[in-house]
Amino acid sequence: AYIEAQALSNPTIVAESKKKYKEIGRLLIAFGIKLSIDCGYGGDVAFEAKTDELAEYYIKKFHAMELRRIQGEPRRFMLGGDEAWNVFKCYLQ
Repeated sequence: AYIEAQALSNPTIVAESKKKYKEIGRLLIAFGIKLSIDCGYGGDVAFEAKTDELAEYYIKKFHAMELRRIQGEPRRFMLGGDEAWNVFKCYLQ
């Protein structure tokens, strides 16, 4: 099971008022951005959406750019530049 798809955290499955965990997806993406920075890739990350609802969420919430889709494969996205920084800076003190 994917952590971002758990009913207790997924904004496309459960109402906001009943969520146990919030912003799990953003935290996981921010961790990927940090790994990208640490490895010298400037914070650029690519990831897949398991459902169309999550795909639309990534576009709306993070302004993720959809990459070319291969038929039968999950929708893929990229986050870089200012959009990646906006996600990452939420976790800086």
